[in-house]
Parts: sequence; structure tokens; C-alpha cells
Amino acid sequence: MPSLLIRSWERFLVVCVLHPIMQEFFLTAQRQLSGAKMEDFKNTPGSEYWVLRYVHDGSVPEELMIMQRRMMLGAMRDPTAAVLTLVVTGLEEALVRCTMVYRDELWDWITSKPEPTEAELRAKRLVQAANTAMGMRMEVTSIITSR
Repeated sequence: MPSLLIRSWERFLVVCVLHPIMQEFFLTAQRQLSGAKMEDFKNTPGSEYWVLRYVHDGSVPEELMIMQRRMMLGAMRDPTAAVLTLVVTGLEEALVRCTMVYRDELWDWITSKPEPTEAELRAKRLVQAANTAMGMRMEVTSIITSR
């Protein structure tokens, strides 16, 4: 029984430390690649479809990681670790989604990208909104199917 409780705290570390770092890497890369693909469809009617398709295709690693995180959370046997993990992951998710625009701007500054035009900014906001919506969908789906 004590080994099961220790495993719960190991899962806590993976879910609350390792997962957010890996997720941030995938999310940032996915948004940057999706934003770059917007240039291909700038003057194309129905370009939103293609942008959302690229956002969805790039979110598959995130989707797998979210499902794995939820399964690890469901396998925790220590109630203290499980409740703390729920609180920390909820705060982490809120922080990640609320600071997305600022982190993207920081990434653009680090990579010396020029200031976006109005059209590029609209495309970037579309990608960010789609990313947030799909993240919420993935979280809810994972919560329902991981039990």
C-alpha cells in the first residue's frame, strides 16, 4: 500500500511538472507553424478551414498528452495527491491559456519577427482562439473518457 501512495506522488510530479513543460513546447511550435501556414491561404476564400485544419493536425501530440495526464490522475490512489494535482493542473491550465498571447509575442520578439500587419494579427488571433477552443474540448473529452 505505501508503494501505491509513493507512485501517486511520482505521478503528481509528471502531471504537474513534466507535462506542462512538454505541452508548452508542443503548443508554441504548433501555433507558430499554423501561423506561418496562414501566409499560404491569405487571399483564399474559406481560409479559416485550412487554418483550423492545421491547428487540429498540430494538436494531436497535445491531445495524447492530455489523455495520458488524465489517466495518470485517475490512477492516483493517494487522495491528497489527487486533489492537489487537480488544483495545480486547473491553475496551470488557466495560466497557460490566459498568457498565450503574451508568450507568443515573447516568442516573436526572441525570434526577431517583424511587427505583424493587421491581417497577420487577425490570423494569429484566429489560431490562438482555435487553439484555446480545442484545448478545452480535449480536456473535457479526456475527463469523460479517462474514467
